[in-house]
Amino acid sequence: MKRFILPFLVLVILSIYLWNYYEKYHIKPFEESVTTFIEESSKDKVELINFEQIENTNIWLAQLKFKEGEFGHAKFQKGWNHNLKFIYLKTNPNITYEEYNTNKGKYGVIFVNNLDKNISKIKVKSQLKNFETEINISNSQTFIKTFKLPKNVENTSPATFEVYDKNGNLYND
Repeated sequence: MKRFILPFLVLVILSIYLWNYYEKYHIKPFEESVTTFIEESSKDKVELINFEQIENTNIWLAQLKFKEGEFGHAKFQKGWNHNLKFIYLKTNPNITYEEYNTNKGKYGVIFVNNLDKNISKIKVKSQLKNFETEINISNSQTFIKTFKLPKNVENTSPATFEVYDKNGNLYND
């Protein structure tokens, strides 16, 4: 009888773990599933502008526009069952920078919302570390741009932005 208690306990603990895991990682990685989840959670109608995975990592990002005209982004983590777990939802100003740890290293992500069509590039500068990157903008006014951070660079957030117009001048709104 004692021989069966340990395997039974392991089975019960494993079942509880799996049940909990599937409860957390239950969102399908599709635009419709993510939109439905965010609308149900926020009790607000949203427009999903972008939904993308950071370069084949375990992190997915959604860029949103709420019905009041406010922008935001949501972070999701992919589980081994290929479904997503909701991490957080934030509202954004026009330009937002985040740093994410993924299963394939650190990435910098810039969320750009509703820019003037005259903007041609944005420089992202770390306030704490000596790090700078430049993002050239095509015709898109709203986008997500991700870039892998070098291994020796850490804590690039918070960041400042220099926005340049098509003539190469600093842009002032």
